Amino acid sequence: MRKVNLALIIASFAGSAMAADITAVAGGGDWSNSSTWSGGTVPTSSDTVYFSQSGDTVTIDKSGLTVGMISIGDGQTETLNLASGSKLTTSQGLSGVSMDSSILTITGSGQLTSSGGTIDKLTINFDLEPGTSLGWSSVSITNTNINVHSTMTGPRYNIMTNSTLTIKSGAEYTVSGGHLNGWSRNCSLIVESGGSVILTGNNGYNMATTELSGSLYIPGYFNVATQKYSARMVNATFNAGASVTQTNASYDVIWGDETGKIKGNIVVNSGVNTGALSFAGKLYVQSNTTVELNSSDVIATGGSSTQASSVLSICHTKTANSVMSLSASTGGELIVNADQNFGGIEFYTGSDLKLTIAEGATLNVGGFYLMSGASGDVKIMLNEFGKDSLFINSMTQSEIEDIAFYDSTGTERLIAGEDFNIVAGEYNGLSGYWVANAIPEPAEWAAIFGACALLFCVVRRRK
Repeated sequence: MRKVNLALIIASFAGSAMAADITAVAGGGDWSNSSTWSGGTVPTSSDTVYFSQSGDTVTIDKSGLTVGMISIGDGQTETLNLASGSKLTTSQGLSGVSMDSSILTITGSGQLTSSGGTIDKLTINFDLEPGTSLGWSSVSITNTNINVHSTMTGPRYNIMTNSTLTIKSGAEYTVSGGHLNGWSRNCSLIVESGGSVILTGNNGYNMATTELSGSLYIPGYFNVATQKYSARMVNATFNAGASVTQTNASYDVIWGDETGKIKGNIVVNSGVNTGALSFAGKLYVQSNTTVELNSSDVIATGGSSTQASSVLSICHTKTANSVMSLSASTGGELIVNADQNFGGIEFYTGSDLKLTIAEGATLNVGGFYLMSGASGDVKIMLNEFGKDSLFINSMTQSEIEDIAFYDSTGTERLIAGEDFNIVAGEYNGLSGYWVANAIPEPAEWAAIFGACALLFCVVRRRK
């Protein structure tokens, strides 16, 4: 027994001796050159590499090189150059002290791969030669900013806690071998003007915050115990130049938080092109989610080519045990700041929607109706709307009267003919009905007061 314990102790010391902290000398150099390293020892798969000063470059000069961890110090900006045909494999990943003060720029056209580990507390700038495939199959990221400056193929990113992936203007990032998956609520994708993200295979998109001024291509989906959709966006901002193409009609797109406890905000700013947000599946608006439309007719769902033939689904979805269940979507709002044409807006049982239509904007919709298999009322809270703001083109007057219109608080049901009027009319060549506020508009009040004043003058003059 004593011999066994002694052997374990010797093995433990031997393992500790094998792992070392190795520092690059000032000025850097080629990785495989012993003179690049303090002490003259080239790092191996169990070692951690440090830099002695800021501003150095170490070149990965051949294939088959290994390291445990590359660590960037506080206030350091370092460069890892991947020479053509070279390859470095890390077993523990990349680390720093702070994402704001530990900066690593990766250049060249070689490969950087990992057999494990994470990327933590760094800013990483990928400034690779156009068309470079990084070779990293998968990596977990925490507390890190990643900036892509060129056209490249890189890893799937997973569990991006407190991290941001930014595709710079004109850059293109192709995700190899997996989803683009930001599990945490404080992770983001930013695609600048002219930039693009391309997912491949049957892989989907899940991100807490999305900001697009470029393009996002989603061909696949999630189909696991807790996720069953093609794309999920809790918060998203679509700027001029933004586009989304989701191509799998068997899986849907979700706007908002699955729990419904976190408020979702989807904003389409002005300048987004017509039909730029194209979804082959359905588009579900979750509970407690606000959708603000400042550009006209940007959405296409269900494989439709136009928003005018598309349906917006007000329904909460949740996946458990690989089964997606539907429930009421409540507390959501649709803000219309630019003219919109929808084929329809459908509601699951118990769902509601607050509707705000800005002055001068018109919402033209085929109808408000229940989803297949749903029951109960269609409940819409009219927050702001005027005389020519809401037009319904594919429902009869009696069907419109059956819609449960409420005040903005959702507590008092409005009565047709008293609180609002249903008036036959036309809009853009379509016949239908205007749902108009029964309370006179300011201009109408002015006309009424003017008429009253004139009448008063006439009566007074007669006296």
